[in-house]
Amino acid sequence: MIKHSVLIVTYNQEDYIEETILSILNQTELPYEIIILDDCSPDSNWDIIKKYQLQYPDLIKAYRNEVNLGLFPNMKKIRTLYTGNVVSYCSGDDLLEPDTIKAVNEKIKQEGLDGENDRFIIVTNSVHLYPDGSRTVWNNYVERHINPIKTRLRYGLSYRSVGLSKGLLNATISEQDYLDQNAEVGYSADFFKGFEEVLNSQSIHYINVNGGVYRLNVGVTSAKADTKKWKGHQSTYIAVRDLYQQYFDKKDMLFIKFIIAADEFKIQPNLKNWINAFYYYLMNLGNFSYNNPAIRNLHYLLPTAAIGWLKFKVYPAYLILRNKFS
Repeated sequence: MIKHSVLIVTYNQEDYIEETILSILNQTELPYEIIILDDCSPDSNWDIIKKYQLQYPDLIKAYRNEVNLGLFPNMKKIRTLYTGNVVSYCSGDDLLEPDTIKAVNEKIKQEGLDGENDRFIIVTNSVHLYPDGSRTVWNNYVERHINPIKTRLRYGLSYRSVGLSKGLLNATISEQDYLDQNAEVGYSADFFKGFEEVLNSQSIHYINVNGGVYRLNVGVTSAKADTKKWKGHQSTYIAVRDLYQQYFDKKDMLFIKFIIAADEFKIQPNLKNWINAFYYYLMNLGNFSYNNPAIRNLHYLLPTAAIGWLKFKVYPAYLILRNKFS
């Protein structure tokens, strides 16, 4: 029997949490349970959660920390609260598309998978929701024939932690566990967890359905565009290079060199570092992924003031043209 749990970690998201909860309540097939863990929000976040928990007491299980734990400790704690055998995460400012639960469950049945014991991921497409309300699709289905290690390395695979089996979660350490061992990676610890999920999976199944909806420029990690963030990102790629080098070829290593050089420019923005990053950018033309193409990676080389223009104007226009002519 499939018992699909939706896990929501949330903090200070009074402007979004209701829409998040409704996106799950309005699923074409309801989940087995909705677990919500509020990290001691000082705003009205908890009041909104309790309102829906009282309306749906058999479906929604709501918890509130007595003190603020922080993002990754909160994500680790919520893993101890669910009772299902398939998990989809949804941050308190993100959404699930209406057919997400139904599509994931149907694929599990079709493949004859056991969420309790099998280690698998049901990969849906993801959606990026822009501040102006427009949307673009992160088409993971297109990447289905590529080695997931390689496309994960290049940010080509982004399933937003939707459709994970309990068996896989039990075999994969949390972001906080990794951060405890590697404090220098900061918020980039979730990137390492994605590698561990792929490596620990016995099978990965792609479905051409939109699942998680990620709200751009909202949330803790989106707000951390500073030197500490880039140092953490660089440290993560160095760790990925050293830990998983047996899975990488020369092209993979070349991409890693670009990221390390680009992060170095962000950490120390001088002409020498920009030239080095630009050199590796040129060397990687044709080596980027479908979902994270060369044009998107220009953000590493542009001034901070131009990044928003690239991210919210140029890149969405590029996707429209690509979809039109592909």
